[in-house]
This record gives sequence, C-alpha cells and structure tokens, in this order.
Amino acid sequence: MTEARLDGTDYSDEQVARLDDADLPIHKAAYKGDIAQLSNLLPANVNSRSILDASTPLQLAIRGDHREAVQILLSAGADPELEDQLEACYCVSLNAINAAAWLGNQHALEALIDGGVQIPASALSWAASQNRVQCTRAIIEKLGSSDFSDMTRLEGVRSALEQAGHYWHLETIDFLLTQVEGFPKRDNKDDQRALCDALLFAASNSENDRCLWDDRAQVIIMQRLLAAGADVNPEQVGVERTSVWNLFESTAILSDVLRFLLKNGLRADGRFENARSPLFTIVADQREDPVFLEEVLSAGAKATVTDGGRATPLHYAVDLSFAELLHKYGADICAKDKNGKAPLHTACEHWRRDIVEFLLANGANVNVNETDAEKGWTPLLFALCSDSENWTSDPTNRTAFVEMLVSHGASVLTTAFDNRTALHGTARLADPQLAQYLIQHGVDVKAATSSGETPLHCLGDFGVYCDVSIAERCRIAHMLLDHGADIKARDENGATPLHAAWSCAHHAWGFSPELINTLLDRGADRFAKNGEGKTAVDLIDMERWMWNDEGRVVQNPEWKNVHVHSGRGREGMGIRGRGGMGTRGRGRGRGTW
Repeated sequence: MTEARLDGTDYSDEQVARLDDADLPIHKAAYKGDIAQLSNLLPANVNSRSILDASTPLQLAIRGDHREAVQILLSAGADPELEDQLEACYCVSLNAINAAAWLGNQHALEALIDGGVQIPASALSWAASQNRVQCTRAIIEKLGSSDFSDMTRLEGVRSALEQAGHYWHLETIDFLLTQVEGFPKRDNKDDQRALCDALLFAASNSENDRCLWDDRAQVIIMQRLLAAGADVNPEQVGVERTSVWNLFESTAILSDVLRFLLKNGLRADGRFENARSPLFTIVADQREDPVFLEEVLSAGAKATVTDGGRATPLHYAVDLSFAELLHKYGADICAKDKNGKAPLHTACEHWRRDIVEFLLANGANVNVNETDAEKGWTPLLFALCSDSENWTSDPTNRTAFVEMLVSHGASVLTTAFDNRTALHGTARLADPQLAQYLIQHGVDVKAATSSGETPLHCLGDFGVYCDVSIAERCRIAHMLLDHGADIKARDENGATPLHAAWSCAHHAWGFSPELINTLLDRGADRFAKNGEGKTAVDLIDMERWMWNDEGRVVQNPEWKNVHVHSGRGREGMGIRGRGGMGTRGRGRGRGTW
C-alpha cells in the first residue's frame, strides 16, 4: 500500500489519500495532478473507485487541489455528485463541491464552479465550519446575486454564520458580517434570528474537534455578533427561560461567558413557572463564585423563585455565602416546598453547620416539620436519618452538631411519622459518641418503627454515605444492650437484629462477621426463624463463611478472595429472607442486592 503524499505536498490528514499499489493508474495520476497521464487514460474508468477509500479520480484530484485535473475529469464525464467519505469519524460523505469547500481547496472549488457544478448552500456551511475563508469568499463571489441550488442566497449565508459561530471561527464570522452584500439587516427577522443563533453557539462550550478553543476568539466573536444586532435575550417559543439560560442549565455555557453577557444586557428576570431559575444551578454548585451569584441577582433573578416542587434556591444553597446573598435579596428563611420541607431541613440533611446556624439566627424554626404524608421529620431527624451526602469537606462532629440544634430548642425525643427516632439514624451512621448522648438524653433504645425495626436492627443497615466501621457498630450494640435493648426483637417480617446483621458480613465495604458474633455473644439465637422460616444459619454464605465449634462465624479457609459474592447466602436470599433489603422508613432502603 502507498499512503505517502505522492507529490510531496504537505496536505492535511483529510487530504491524504490512501492509495493501494493495486489501484488503477488513473487514481494515482488524479491524486498527483499528472495532466499528461490523465489525458492518455481518460475517459476510461473516469468514475471508478480506489480500493481503500473508495474515492473517484475526481475526488482524488480535489484532495490534491489540482485545478486543471478537476477540469479535465469533468470534461471527460466525471460525476461530481458521487460522494467521498472524508470525515470518517463522523461518517459524513461529501460530494465533489462540498468536499472541496470542507477541505479548503480553493483551486479545485473554483474549477468545479467554473465547470458548471451547481453550488448548494451546504458548500458554504462546510467551508464556514472549517474556517475556510478563501473558499467562503470564492463561493460568495462566484454566486454573485444568484441563489444557491437548494435555498436562497441569504438563507445559505445565515446557515454558514451559525456554523462559524458554533466552531468559534472568528475570521469567517468577520467575513460574513462585513463582506456579504445586504447582510445582516437589523430590520430582517431572519437575519436577527441567525445572529442570535450564532451568538448562542458561540457562547456554548460543547466539545467538538472542529473547533479551535480560543477564549479570546470566543469573546471577540460574541462582541462582533452583538455589535451586528444579535439579541442577548432571545426567547424560545413555549419556553419560559431565555435560550442563554437553557444552555447554562445544561452546563454548556461557562460562568465567565455569562458574566460577559450580563454586562451586555442579559436579563435574569424571566418567567420560571415551568422551568428552574438559573439560581438553582448556581447555588447548588460549590465551584461557583458568590460574586457571580450576586451579578445574577443584580440582573433581576428573584431569590424567592420556586421550582416545580415549590423549593426555593435557599433550599439548594451549598455555601454559606450563597445563603447570605439569597437572604440579602429577599429569600424566605422559612419557605416550605410542597412537602413542607424548609431550607433548614436541607442544611441539616447535609450537615452544613454554618448554614444551619445562619438560618437559625435569622428566624428558622428548629422544630419545623414536614407536613405531607411523611410529616414529623424535623431538621434533626433529617440530619440523622438521611442517606444524603455530607456537603462539607470538614468531618462533622455529629454530637456537637446535635448539641447545637438542642441549644436552639430541638428535641432529641421527636419521632417521625413511622415512629423512627434519632437513635435509629445514629445506629445506621455508626456513631457511638452520638448514640451515648442520645441514650443519656432519654431516647428509647427499644423504640420500634411502624415496621418493627429497632435501633439494634439498624446496626446492620448501610446507607450510601454511612460509616461502615464494624468495630463502631459492635460498640453501639453493647451500648444498646447494656441499656435494655431487646436482642430478640422482630420486625414486621420476623427478622431479628441477628438477621439484619448479616449485611456486615456481605456488604462490599465491610466483610466482617464481628457484629454477628457480638450479637451471638450477647445471647442472640442463631436458630430463630424470620417470617419465611429462614434462620441465620440458613442465610450464611457457606462458600465464604462457616460456623466454628464455638458457634461463631469465621471465614472459610477454602474461600479465595477473588470477587465480591453477589448473593445473600444460600439461594441468593436477602439478609432478611426477602431477596434483599427493601425500602424502609422514609424510602431510604438499599433495594435488592
């Protein structure tokens, strides 16, 4: 195979043709621009295809940008509509004139037009998408006042402008805005739409390998388009947000670009009945700058706006500075979403002590409850019984956090709608210090939820963001039992704490039977059956674990630690004989393993 540049010319990768030794002489002659040899070979095989790229002689002459070779091939009957797959990674096949425009081969392009090949608007768009300014100029000049073969002259220019904006091609933008007669006109709605679309494309930051990412060019392009009359606040039909904010919501536009647009008149005071205000996106991102947030608020964004669930931006604030700014601009500290959840619930749910203290200092109710069917969830319970991620990078002292809430009037004795207590959540979190604090302050160690689950059951339950330390769970087990917890308690499915503790032996992060053995040492009955008649003995994964002579669980010496076992004991049973931990409490179970 011969893949070298046959004439020594430094073509781009797209222009390099892969020619095989077995290809016809006409293919090699066309690619080299060998006029004498072409003249001798034509018209035979004028539309034949090369072996590797399936290129015609005309397409090969275009790749070499050989004007005379293109002319000779056209006169010999070469078909300019046959396509060549130049853009292989996009699977885009182009006919002769589009290929010449895309490659930027002006000599070949002019030869095609002079040879009578009609000019489609797509040729101008392909040239614009690659910043082929000379080809763009040649097409406009050759076209004159005529229309393209498939659309009007100005329609084609508008489409090309959008392409140039999409790929940040400043030179093409400048040419189209200044050198095309009659374009753009400020009183022409179609021209203005094209300017707006080009501005939106230029403002976006979507990845594309045709685009040379030059931040300076991006700003200059936006300046050029705005100066030409682009509206920075174009409305989309049927959408409350402007197009710019739609891009921001989809993370396709950067804050610095928005700052530029805000300085050039971008409004943030649109209607948001059926769409989220940009404030929600900003305040929920720890990377955002409070200065930028204030710029958006100053541009008219309403701090009191709500989303579809009637939550406000303050519900989503992940940084104290965001909460302070929202409050400064009128946010309601006590606003509730449709479930009665206040910003204080969210701040406690994510252990943001600084935000919690700010909200409390400004009038938040420390014992505010959700008011829907799951009423009774106070901020304190949200902190202890949620699977939500901790938003702070500082390891939170949970006991100090709870003490702070208590100092503001929170009650540790409050129960949720399903009778869940703070101690249930603390057991899942595996925090012995907090468990001791709650017990000392009167939380019932025997308290059972409406499904019969006690804090002792919860020790075997792992939330997404829970501490999985088995040693800590064993400490809490002793603590609960020392204060009267019932080791034989059963939930609604007949499972005892021992059944529940099997997750400690199977959990992907834990892999330890020590909680099981702790419960056995404290009197748990390994032969107690759950509602499906399964005992702890039935549930053990005999491939991995075994019972020793003392009745304790130990690792099977024949088991090899090759992979995480995907089942839950024999027959893939769940840890409670139900095929996995189902939804419990507030719907924060783990689902089936």
